[in-house]
Amino acid sequence: MQAIIMKYFEKIKEFLNNLRNNKFFLIFLLLLVFIYLINNDFFLKRFDKNYSLENNKIIQLNKKVKKMQKNYSSISAERFELLNTKKYIKELTLTLKQNKSSLPDTFQIAALVKQISDCMPETNFEIKYIKFNKIIKPKKINYKILPISISIVSGYNQALLFLKKINSLKRIILLKNMEISADQKIPSYLKIDLTAETFALTKNKRYINK
Repeated sequence: MQAIIMKYFEKIKEFLNNLRNNKFFLIFLLLLVFIYLINNDFFLKRFDKNYSLENNKIIQLNKKVKKMQKNYSSISAERFELLNTKKYIKELTLTLKQNKSSLPDTFQIAALVKQISDCMPETNFEIKYIKFNKIIKPKKINYKILPISISIVSGYNQALLFLKKINSLKRIILLKNMEISADQKIPSYLKIDLTAETFALTKNKRYINK
């Protein structure tokens, strides 16, 4: 084994001696090393340049992507708002149609009397009168007001039931004032004088019918 190693060292020594004696080969070898270094340096510079260009392209592309995302977010928000607006208009139109009976174009006196009468309990209850007073036309609002005076005689539970039914009507009837006293004929009954208001749209403000 040692003999083989010595043999290799001898060959290396011989090669170095030949290289030292052969100046042309040495110059050629140095020239090759120089060319390699030059080419390597050129390659590195070119690689750096290409890398910088590609990196700039990636940066610009990222900017475009972010801009597109921002624009898309803005469009999505506007579209969402538009859809919500359309939905709100649709719901509002439906509500107006459904609530037309709550705030009609006219007071519909006959229908109103029937609705109030239908609220009467079956027993221990009497409506003395229903009186419609002068219509009020406020200047700054788009509806008219019809004051109503109602006088009833009834038991306590029946009066309470009547008032609950009035409040549950689709037609808006606002109970404002109430005077309670014992009935002169039947002291166990209550005499209740009510003041209420109902409403109707003015002629130039009507619900949309589609």
